[in-house]
Amino acid sequence: MKVNLRVCSYTSNSDISLVLGPDDRPHISYQGFYSFDLTYAKYTAQKGWEFETVDNAKDGCQSFPIDVDSNDNPNFIYQSPNSGLKYAILEGCSWHRGVIDESMGAGQYSA
Repeated sequence: MKVNLRVCSYTSNSDISLVLGPDDRPHISYQGFYSFDLTYAKYTAQKGWEFETVDNAKDGCQSFPIDVDSNDNPNFIYQSPNSGLKYAILEGCSWHRGVIDESMGAGQYSA
């Protein structure tokens, strides 16, 4: 099950994406309010909530839907205003990142 939320206030405007993994535990992606980092959070029974920086997108990124594959690996696509449409996949302990389309504005509000 995937849920994409949009949170707006007078001081911030940030997307939050939530998906349940194969074990029904939540995986969340969001952009940090002060750091602008694209952040990944997951809940595990052993450690509780764990947080990782996916990309330190100082130029601000938008629309970062998350999906989780059958091995519980998170997959992201996201739009970076100065870098186009990007992707990030966590496999084991390593993030694999790349650019899908370098065009300015590519992938805005991707899903």
